[in-house]
Amino acid sequence: MAAPLLTSNSVLLCPHGGQALPAAAAAASRIRIDGAASVPAGTFYTVVGCSLPPSAGGPCMSATLVAISDRVRSGDVGLLSADSPGSCQPTGAPLLIDAAQARVSGG
Repeated sequence: MAAPLLTSNSVLLCPHGGQALPAAAAAASRIRIDGAASVPAGTFYTVVGCSLPPSAGGPCMSATLVAISDRVRSGDVGLLSADSPGSCQPTGAPLLIDAAQARVSGG
């Protein structure tokens, strides 16, 4: 089943409580879902508020998602969906998708 597409309002978290925010380029996306910009493949996320201390390899500073929807595109670029696996850098921790819009799905 197709997963919900991510938007600039989706809540993405590192496992240590930091929030991943999409780069400004994502906000310029031409496709809007419930008024929020869709998130194209290749979007860079900045992680803020990660509580993992430097002595443990932290904090998470950035994140990327690797899979895209092959059914829904913006121009020639696929969009990210809630089932896109992601990871935080430099820790390698998985990126957790806590909330995404439920109106539009892509597979």
